[in-house]
Amino acid sequence: PSRTDTAWSPRAGLVYQPSATQSYYVSVSKSFQPSAENFNLTASNAAFGPQETTSKEIGTKLDLFEGKASATAAVFSVERTNITTTSPTTNITTALGTQRTNGLELTFAANLPNDWKISAGYALLDAKITSSTAASKGVASVPDGIAAQGKKATLTPDHSANVWLTKALDAKWTAGGGIT
Repeated sequence: PSRTDTAWSPRAGLVYQPSATQSYYVSVSKSFQPSAENFNLTASNAAFGPQETTSKEIGTKLDLFEGKASATAAVFSVERTNITTTSPTTNITTALGTQRTNGLELTFAANLPNDWKISAGYALLDAKITSSTAASKGVASVPDGIAAQGKKATLTPDHSANVWLTKALDAKWTAGGGIT
């Protein structure tokens, strides 16, 4: 099979920085990914149009403690249309529909005494299939006969967090560790 997909991928953003220690932004973008994203257009995926993603985000960054720390916060919405899924048992690609992920992300980073640094982050995600006609055998993420619409999207946690701590050993070496 052969096919050519073309689309615009517009992006726009605006940053407002009322002082040297604070900035606020808003951004919107749209992108697309052809159904043969792994460079193998086959009979099972040639019928599906490109996956389109629309992202909207608003956020802030604040420098704290005379530049020794910073904090960010962002709320966002990502909508993916024309998503597909492949059955692990039949290897057949099936149209799944539209997925929306709404979220909040918070980060904090600081320089600590004695050349230590800490960074931490937290994300709250609400990922759902917002529209779908999938409810048939062979749909990987949908049990037989159950509609996908309204279900939680797979591979997306409700909560995600991380903490990372590093220490500069000298001018060339740093050691660190963390948890996610």
